Amino acid sequence: PSKKTRHLLNWVPRLRNNKLYVEGDLIELDNPEPQSYDQRWLTSKIIGRPSPTVVSTRSTDYVLDGELNPVPGEDNKDAPCPVFILERFANGFPEDWEALVGKWKLEAGEHRKSEENASTMKNSTMASGNKSLMPET
Repeated sequence: PSKKTRHLLNWVPRLRNNKLYVEGDLIELDNPEPQSYDQRWLTSKIIGRPSPTVVSTRSTDYVLDGELNPVPGEDNKDAPCPVFILERFANGFPEDWEALVGKWKLEAGEHRKSEENASTMKNSTMASGNKSLMPET
């Protein structure tokens, strides 16, 4: 079975649960009047990159139209998109995209750990009532 091809505008890479996705505005070019959707489209897991502007999931090829558009993600689900990803993916997926995503996963893991540590520290400090250890807010 041949893959479907879809087009995404205003796209941005997303790291969610340590898997890479692409979010963007889906455009249906097959229709006489291309439809746009009110909600942002999220691909399934990206598994390949046939070219800088085409990425693949198991069942669909996505054409990345235009440049990366860094809109904020869902804070509780998406790892923050680091500057090096924004820079290297600005004009599409670079050849070394998998290595860059690996680095992003490491950074996201470190970021999550430091947030958890700060939260644990704040909670235990509040529980102990020791104000000298309280982070200033």
